[in-house]
Amino acid sequence: MGAKWVPNSTLEKRRELLWDRMMARPVQVGPKTRLDLEGIRPHNLVPRVFVASSTESKKAAMAVKKTMDKVAEAIVWTQGRF
Repeated sequence: MGAKWVPNSTLEKRRELLWDRMMARPVQVGPKTRLDLEGIRPHNLVPRVFVASSTESKKAAMAVKKTMDKVAEAIVWTQGRF
């Protein structure tokens, strides 16, 4: 039979102490990470829709925009934001 594993009590106590310390304190964010997080744009309150079409179907794209404007911010490719 193989030898039974017996934990090193000193090592186990240190591991438990470190684990307790890690779990007890809040997560700290470094200054670079904080700046990166501050640069994140918040979620849109109003959905955005991009409407693309061929030049020949521009009238249809504008009709879709007019319909979508009731529920979202619709942008047609001809509006210069593309």
